[in-house]
Amino acid sequence: PSRHEPRPDGDALTWAAEHYRGRWHTAPDRDLAVRYLTEDRQLPLDLLNAEGVGWADGTIGAEALTLSPASQTTLLETGVIAEASPGWTTRYFDRFHGRVVFSIWEKGHAQFLTGRAVMGSMKPKYLHLRGRPAPLYGHDQITPETVQVLVTEGPIDALSLRAWGYIRVSTDAQSEH
Repeated sequence: PSRHEPRPDGDALTWAAEHYRGRWHTAPDRDLAVRYLTEDRQLPLDLLNAEGVGWADGTIGAEALTLSPASQTTLLETGVIAEASPGWTTRYFDRFHGRVVFSIWEKGHAQFLTGRAVMGSMKPKYLHLRGRPAPLYGHDQITPETVQVLVTEGPIDALSLRAWGYIRVSTDAQSEH
């Protein structure tokens, strides 16, 4: 399969998570997100890169047009993209636009996406996928040998603890699906 089309199993969420991760490294406006997480929240850039943090720069709507109708439907139903209003220059727009995107992975596939606004005026602060329960962010760090787990309110708090070497998971306490 090409880089633009999810595998035949219809893994559109993994495609979206990889799109956002790529934009974290290449989008012209990514500095806003990087500055927020590294300066305002004091998170190490190498940790953010290792965790696969993404940036929603608004380009996923146009990119989604290169996907199969089934993949477009998955992205619409989960709320990654939404139908644009008549008169817009694109068919879809990115619901996560202007947000840092955290992906929850299992066995090499993205299972869930959470977007965190980086500008104080954006509401809601956290935006999640629709129609599916939010798993705990960081649950993949827990092993049978894990003795203690710290639960935080959101993924940024979980990453702060990870930077200090703690096993952490977060809930979606402030959510809008």
